[in-house]
Amino acid sequence: MPTDLLVPIFPSVSDRTSSAVPGGTGRPFDRAPRLPVDALADIVGGLARAESLWRPHVRHDDEQRARVRLLSTPIYEVWLLGWLPGQAAGLHDHGGANGALIVVDGDLEEARSTGRPGGALIRRRLTAGDGATIDAGVAHDLANRSAGPATTLHAYSQPLRSMGFYEEPTPGVHGHRIRTHWVDPAPAVLAAE
Repeated sequence: MPTDLLVPIFPSVSDRTSSAVPGGTGRPFDRAPRLPVDALADIVGGLARAESLWRPHVRHDDEQRARVRLLSTPIYEVWLLGWLPGQAAGLHDHGGANGALIVVDGDLEEARSTGRPGGALIRRRLTAGDGATIDAGVAHDLANRSAGPATTLHAYSQPLRSMGFYEEPTPGVHGHRIRTHWVDPAPAVLAAE
């Protein structure tokens, strides 16, 4: 695997203090620092250009969004998602993780919270080649409202452990958290070297 796809390069899990990680505090390694969204956008953008690495893992499922964990490090992870028409994530946050995504096939609609109680959602269309960044704590939704399949690459830092799901707000009414989804640590199909 080309190492430029894994930039920034970080120490292995065997390094037991966070001082071995850029921005670390020197405390025992329990939770890695969070990469900024622009670094995550660089990661998914670089991986999108290395199509031979992820294309064999693309799946679409009639029942639910297809999810494949491509890469996993202590600092970040990358997921490949397949979306059929009508499939949506639901309004959610990333449980304290920063995120970035790029659409590699098809198109999706993103709805993003304004962050204001009772604020309306901002909606925009993302087509192949378009990306988005999501700061920790921001709720958003992705949905395939097109007639064809879509495929996306997503990077998260810190790696996803949970996602909070919300009722969609209406003007003047604050959307409430309705459930928490705990993310299973699925094995990554690409090994970081």
